[in-house]
Amino acid sequence: MKKQQLLFTAFTLAGAMAALAQEKPQQETAGMAKETAIIESVNLFSATPATLDELRAYAATRGDAAKGENKIKNIRRLWRDDVAENFYLEGCLTAVMKAAGGNPRFDYPFFLALCGGFFTQTYSHTDGAEDRTAGFTTVFMPGLVKHVLNECGYACHFIDPATIREHPGLVMDVVKTAVDKGIPVIAKGIGNAQIGDTVHESLREWCNIGGYGENNTLWVNVYIDKIPTDENGYIEIKDGLGKSQGLFVLGEKTAEPEVGGIVKRAIQRIPLFVTMPDQQGFSFGQKAFYDWAEMLEDEGMDVGEAQGRNFASSVVQLTIAHYFRTHYNNLAMAAPDFELAQKVGDVFMKMQRVPKPKATGMFGMFASHEDMANPEFRRAQAQWARAVGGLHDELLALFKENNGGKNKENDKW
Repeated sequence: MKKQQLLFTAFTLAGAMAALAQEKPQQETAGMAKETAIIESVNLFSATPATLDELRAYAATRGDAAKGENKIKNIRRLWRDDVAENFYLEGCLTAVMKAAGGNPRFDYPFFLALCGGFFTQTYSHTDGAEDRTAGFTTVFMPGLVKHVLNECGYACHFIDPATIREHPGLVMDVVKTAVDKGIPVIAKGIGNAQIGDTVHESLREWCNIGGYGENNTLWVNVYIDKIPTDENGYIEIKDGLGKSQGLFVLGEKTAEPEVGGIVKRAIQRIPLFVTMPDQQGFSFGQKAFYDWAEMLEDEGMDVGEAQGRNFASSVVQLTIAHYFRTHYNNLAMAAPDFELAQKVGDVFMKMQRVPKPKATGMFGMFASHEDMANPEFRRAQAQWARAVGGLHDELLALFKENNGGKNKENDKW
């Protein structure tokens, strides 16, 4: 994450967090009906790939409008100077919905809620290639992406790695068709990315394909720290699809869903997100806070490694805190009859009010090397993480009390 990005994020968050001590708990609204709906199970980690016939049918809609090259000029970039959008998938989805002319309520905070990033702390157990500061949706969940687009009233064509590898010509035709329609294609990872003087064999982050050129060149919108880009925020990729974990192509509009119902179901899924077992080197929700605390309590861990892990978790935590504080109420009001939404908001704000030890690093919000070398600081930060993690019990009790979640024995992961 680049310094100017952290500057914006930190100062925005500093103002939000400073007001927490002054804020009074929300008052319950009388007359709200209790919600007892049971949500359906969604397999987040599995999605049925589009068939070859489905892909051929989609590519055929391009008709005779084929071009030698094309580029979506007004693509919504994954990073803009006026906002701190640290989570990639949510930015990709927002850009796709804007391009498709979807409901204007389908914005970045909306997708934070719908994808679970609004509610779910992460902790990385590895120093691998994934961006550890990019939140819950850093983990590859093709079922979640399809589900989110379906919730927004659109079909979604998922193209898996086998199809990309075995039918490259057809896949490229599908990508070109989407671009000619003015709709970016979401990719989980891309290969052969030229960044400065280095060619990255595999760039594993979420990105949007928004253009193509001769010889199957692609123009890909990536996070701004992957520079240099052209005037539209693209980098040029040659023969890069083979390194993608999957492509997601927006299909036909199938419904005009009611926003309140989508928000309600997103809130009902919170127990699934915050209790999710470890996946792909990450832990989530309550366990992420407890694992964070255990790392801080590990006196044998290298201070530099501990600082890196603490920094990544802090970026995620502060980003969630900022967006939850500034946007959750507006989202919850979309379902004003949903009493559970307000109670959930109260618990998350209670988490934010847990006193955190003062850091001496960047902006006073991130622990310095000296902080992490100080056993007293690390113990205090661990106590904070455990306290916030413990409040998840209060959160989960709300759903048990209100029957606002599916029986976990039937949930699929």
